[in-house]
Amino acid sequence: MVASIVLALIAGAPRAAVALSGTADYTPAESNISGRYWVSATASSGDARLALDGSAATAWVPASLPATLTVDLGGAYDAIHKVETVFAGNRTVCKYQLLGSRDANGWTVLADRTGNARPGGIFTDVLDFQGLRYLRLVINAGSPDGVREFNIFNYLRPDMDNGSDTSEQGGNTTSYYYNAGNKPPVPGVRGGKYTDRGSIENGNNFFGLTKDLGWDTTRLRVWNEPRNESTGGASTGAGNSSPANTRRVAKAVVGAGQKLAVDLHYADSWADPQNQPKPYAWADQPFDALVQTTYQWTYDFVGSLVDQGTTPAIVQFGNEITNGMMWGQEYDAITPYVDHHHYYTSGRHRLAPGGGVKWMKYEEARGDTNSAAYREFLGSITNLARLVDAGNRAVKQVNATRGTHIQGMLHFAFNVIEKAPTGKVVLDPDKVLAKVMTLVKTLSGDLDDMSGMVDRIGLSYYPDWHGSYSVLQRELVEIAKVMPGVKLNIAEMSPQSSGKVTDPLSDPNHPVGFTYTAQSQGDDTMAAMKTINDVPNNAGTGVWPWAGTNVFGTGSGANGTLRASFKVWHDAFAKNVVESHVFAATRARVAPTLPATVTSLDLRSGVRSTVKVTWSAINPASYATPGTFTVNGTANVPGVGSGKGKTMTAVKATVEVT
Repeated sequence: MVASIVLALIAGAPRAAVALSGTADYTPAESNISGRYWVSATASSGDARLALDGSAATAWVPASLPATLTVDLGGAYDAIHKVETVFAGNRTVCKYQLLGSRDANGWTVLADRTGNARPGGIFTDVLDFQGLRYLRLVINAGSPDGVREFNIFNYLRPDMDNGSDTSEQGGNTTSYYYNAGNKPPVPGVRGGKYTDRGSIENGNNFFGLTKDLGWDTTRLRVWNEPRNESTGGASTGAGNSSPANTRRVAKAVVGAGQKLAVDLHYADSWADPQNQPKPYAWADQPFDALVQTTYQWTYDFVGSLVDQGTTPAIVQFGNEITNGMMWGQEYDAITPYVDHHHYYTSGRHRLAPGGGVKWMKYEEARGDTNSAAYREFLGSITNLARLVDAGNRAVKQVNATRGTHIQGMLHFAFNVIEKAPTGKVVLDPDKVLAKVMTLVKTLSGDLDDMSGMVDRIGLSYYPDWHGSYSVLQRELVEIAKVMPGVKLNIAEMSPQSSGKVTDPLSDPNHPVGFTYTAQSQGDDTMAAMKTINDVPNNAGTGVWPWAGTNVFGTGSGANGTLRASFKVWHDAFAKNVVESHVFAATRARVAPTLPATVTSLDLRSGVRSTVKVTWSAINPASYATPGTFTVNGTANVPGVGSGKGKTMTAVKATVEVT
């Protein structure tokens, strides 16, 4: 029996008891983006950068008033809902306006405190402005003037598309997935086993359970003729990711109300940066024939999904194709960090060229873009582009002939840590980024010259391969800069729920000795959601953990359930934003008077309301002598509707005693 605790969690209905394994608690995600490298500031006078440096020890101080501080967020945002301004003087009566703009020409008043008569060093303003790119603080009065910190908070957009690759469910025909201990079942939360009557049609299975608790999309991988990568022998099990098996599982995904994504590996087994075998049946085809075969196979398979009523929302062309896909005669010119499974040892790679990217030629060129080596490298990207284009053209033809709106997607994995027989090899992230941008821009240019660029790009994120969240985010932001309109997501990750960090290279986000728990698994998931959500121009669309059953599921049979960390897919979203930080002043031995109310913004309706605050009791010792202390409070926010998300209620008061 799984150790379970009854936890409150349900999406889309009143809260009810759902049994999840373990304990975890999450507050909605918020990111202070003011210090991000793509955010900049200018001012009427003074050093504007000091307002964004995250240090209370520095301040932007204008030469005179009125003064303006203008922040360029580097792109548009739909979910920036809070700005916290920490002024230079705690006893200054600050009079200001906060303005917002999409283009730095027309400005909208977001907050108006020009009539303020209350001294204070900290003011929090909540706001709702779609497409916000520029913020402007206009200080009209207050001495001493200046801003120590100008904190800008971004929240998860409600249109984020989260989910998982749960291809492993293809072999899970009898396992029972529900919330252990729920007798009778919880209304609004499905579950069960696939062999239950009506399960495929009504979602009473794993896909219905995860849909009701926060996932939107399930991705399924597809292998042409499934094989064991070590022996080349046929793989005939129920979960073998064959086209037929994928069609079977797709019915359960769509029946549960989730969107379907399919990952065409264009291989008979695993395809990843170290290993990109062609389908064995295609290995000897001349390259032009390989392109045509890729087109026809894609058209036929995607069409078969549409014909059975399981139209995919997204079709992915290849899996982690950083080094190309369907490697052939170029296999040994790709990178030093490749695997040699049966496809290679059987010599099939020698039969014809494929779509591998010749990174060794890139290195050989040493930056000489006119060299023969570099031209050979570019030619290999063009071959990859032709294969991607074949898949993309096939999907576009399906859309044209069947009236569908399927999106095309590319998937990369940009390693900053490689694994060689001698041990781990740490690469320079700047050099890796240069290669990333060379690949992405060249591939995009080639595709533009063919049938057009795809709609989406996904990146894998495993910290033992891809470094810290900041490394990942820089790659995402830089790709977004050169590909406006292309949506991005984290297409794979696998946050741990147990074990310890023993090697600093295994997880740069946590110190050696850190112990993983269900709580930290959700925390890491939220960190990934914030990483993708903070990319400018709303380009980031969500997070898809790989092998979601194994990552978030626990137990088996009738005891199969989800870990408490799964709550994060629901609770990371905010239903409202409150005026969460206020300032108060008092004299020594005089109890401070704290604000009785704060403002709350309902994110669904956009309505601001004044709500009462219940403050924690204050120990008189806190204000007995000069200094500063904080008091926690709870905003009494009324019901803000059903659906995904959690109500924000935490309020903090900073009190200065003189």
